[in-house]
Amino acid sequence: MKKTLLFVLTSILSVAASAQLYPSSCTAPDSIKQQYRTDAQRLALRRVYKLHLPEMSMDTIPTLQADTMMNALITLYNATTMPQRDTIFSILNIHSFANGGVDSPYKFTLNKLQIWADETEPWMMDFKNNMIPTSNTTINQFLTDYHLTLDTYLDLTSGLDGLFFTSDSNFNMHAVAATWGQSFTVIGNDPGMQGDAPDILNDTVTDTYTRLTFRYGWEDCPSGCVYNRYWTFRVNFDCTVQFDSAYGDVLPPLSVPGIARNTVQVYPNPFAGSFSVSQVPGHISYQVYTISGTIVNSGLISGSGTIAVEGAPGIYFLKLAGKEGTQVIKLLKE
Repeated sequence: MKKTLLFVLTSILSVAASAQLYPSSCTAPDSIKQQYRTDAQRLALRRVYKLHLPEMSMDTIPTLQADTMMNALITLYNATTMPQRDTIFSILNIHSFANGGVDSPYKFTLNKLQIWADETEPWMMDFKNNMIPTSNTTINQFLTDYHLTLDTYLDLTSGLDGLFFTSDSNFNMHAVAATWGQSFTVIGNDPGMQGDAPDILNDTVTDTYTRLTFRYGWEDCPSGCVYNRYWTFRVNFDCTVQFDSAYGDVLPPLSVPGIARNTVQVYPNPFAGSFSVSQVPGHISYQVYTISGTIVNSGLISGSGTIAVEGAPGIYFLKLAGKEGTQVIKLLKE
């Protein structure tokens, strides 16, 4: 019995010891943070609502939770020696999706608001007649406080009309909608977003790490993606990252019909100062960008051509985009 327990304990320790830690950094320039600010804020709100924290009633994004998520995202983004990092950030460019996930009743669009009310309400008639500011000072202050601009007035024959707003800032729109409902008679409100898409998920935050799962979905995502692939990471507060696992459906070729992977030829790879592209179907645009997302060359190409890359040796990505699809090719400059 003791030998069995010793064997099990040794096996567990061996598995734990085999998990590779990748060095990283917890800091990044504002340009990178801006790319993932909405992701961090959306993940923060999801966690608040999942745990029913008091911040659910706040109209602003909870700073502490958002900072925790931002630090985890930036640390993972900076783990450039980890192969899976290239897949989720540079090639698939996965961001969070507003619907909150298939198991969540909440949609976190952050800057979108829908209000449904009787068209005979005086303030609704103002919106219908494009009288903005309206004759209602409380409504006007509401629009100012939350930086709301009316995108669409949906006039329905039922008499129940819809207001579709966009804000130039992110808020907890569920709390904003609830505040509107407390002040005025509304039939319903909804931050609004349907369907499914690639997403970033969070299931654990401890005193030492945050666990993030990236999901890439494809085929009929407006109705709920048919296929999904997942990557899970443990992001430690000491600015190291551990790749836990990848599971789900096998990824399709990272292109869509229109620019077939076997059609376009890119050579040489690795390259020195430039590379050639041939067998390009029709006229397409291209971008060459670094592993950090900085674009170093872009333009149009038809049939074939040569693309120069002025930059340090390292990994680059060539993105080809036509009217029927896109393709991303990983390159190495020596």
